[in-house]
Amino acid sequence: MAANDSVLNSAYLVVEYIDSFLPENPLQRPFKYAWTYMLDNYTKFQIATWGTLIVHDLIYFVLCLPGFIFQFIPFMQRFKIQQLMNLLALPWNTGPGFKKVQRTLNKIKTMSSCCVLFRRLKGKSRISENFQTVVMSRTRNFRIRIIKDLPDCRKSRILRHQRDSCTIKMSSRNLTGAFTMSTEDSEGHYPNEAAILGLERFTARVEFFSVARVTAYLVVEYIDSFLPENPLQRPFKYAWTYMLDNYTKFQIATWGTLIVHDLIYFVLCLPGFIFQFIPFMQRFKIQQDKPETWESQWRCFKGLLFNHFSTQLPLICGIYYFTEFFNIPYDWDTMPRWYMLGAQCFGCAVIEDTWHYFFHRLLHHKRIYKYIHKPHHEFTSPFGMQAEYAHPLEILIIGVGLFIAMMVFCNHIILLWAWVVLRVMETIDVHSGYDIPLNPLHLFPFYIGARFHDFHHTNLVGNYASTFTWWDKLFNTDSQYNTYQNKLKSQERKKK
Repeated sequence: MAANDSVLNSAYLVVEYIDSFLPENPLQRPFKYAWTYMLDNYTKFQIATWGTLIVHDLIYFVLCLPGFIFQFIPFMQRFKIQQLMNLLALPWNTGPGFKKVQRTLNKIKTMSSCCVLFRRLKGKSRISENFQTVVMSRTRNFRIRIIKDLPDCRKSRILRHQRDSCTIKMSSRNLTGAFTMSTEDSEGHYPNEAAILGLERFTARVEFFSVARVTAYLVVEYIDSFLPENPLQRPFKYAWTYMLDNYTKFQIATWGTLIVHDLIYFVLCLPGFIFQFIPFMQRFKIQQDKPETWESQWRCFKGLLFNHFSTQLPLICGIYYFTEFFNIPYDWDTMPRWYMLGAQCFGCAVIEDTWHYFFHRLLHHKRIYKYIHKPHHEFTSPFGMQAEYAHPLEILIIGVGLFIAMMVFCNHIILLWAWVVLRVMETIDVHSGYDIPLNPLHLFPFYIGARFHDFHHTNLVGNYASTFTWWDKLFNTDSQYNTYQNKLKSQERKKK
């Protein structure tokens, strides 16, 4: 019996330890309020009897409702079991559903054979004029076409990702030309860019995707083919095409980025400004004993305007040259798909968070703090507008992480804008001073949130990360915050 108790206690401690790393459930507070209200207003008999009856019948009929609605939606009929059996009816090689799966599998096979072909060609020491003929003689299913001429380019990237192509990256010290190889299926289409061939010092050098990455790409594309068309895609495409036809690249990169940044920044600052006039929202304010004053907000606003015109505007004016140097496209056809855009933004957040943690921690050194980082901590009770209120030199130092992330992941101007929107949204949220329970950003694992960063402004120590908590946990710079949270929890238990 004692052995069983020790095992249970060990399992309980392990679960509690893992739970301490997880972010707080945003639904816990409203659920606790509703449960307490139920206990205070109903008897145990009513809860056990009528509560169970309501839970069973309500869930039953609510879950039956989608199936009832699906029969009136033509799009959903493709998922009906009898309908799928008809599509895949024997003989299997004649069903349209099987043909679609077969085409997907054939794509994977052609990708693999293309990689094998490139391995064979890699040993050639020199590329002659009949190189295309050599490739065509190896197999009739491959064709070569020139993408772009890049003479004497030290760093070049051809980054392409669209519905009918895979993402391709190439970097070379002395690249004289670049070719792409496409695969032709039985229907005469070119579904995917298979790999890329570069000419480096007249030696064939090949960089290609592994079969696993190509397979993952095709699986996502196959799933995406079943999803309904985005209703905003057509108007967005029209607006994007109109922008390209009426404005230059410099205007798009400079004024477009400025509008995206400033519009998103002040629009997202607006809710926090309004919350101070709503009594109901004060229950979510972290430091309720330190309300915002008009003087502090006005001083912050003037400092923001100074930073935007003196520091950020010159940096934004350099974005055009940044995109030209790294060959970042603007057109609609090379715009990344939504899932790639989300993955790239996450990668940018990881890189920026790493840079921000170490240099933010460096700026808190006693010999540096008062010269650079101190203006950002003028307000011990932060509010949304204060997110970018900082010394110009600090903006330059911390902003390097944002551009490093762009150099690694950016393959289209839309990614730069999406990353700016995400970064502004995140930094305003952690500086808002309000811990809103239903905040959608809390759904991201290891997200720091407003309460985590508010402790940093209150105590000027620890919690240095900008987005994720893992660096603070790894270097134990969140120990004081954890001690403070445990103290608050113990006080709440004593009140009960």
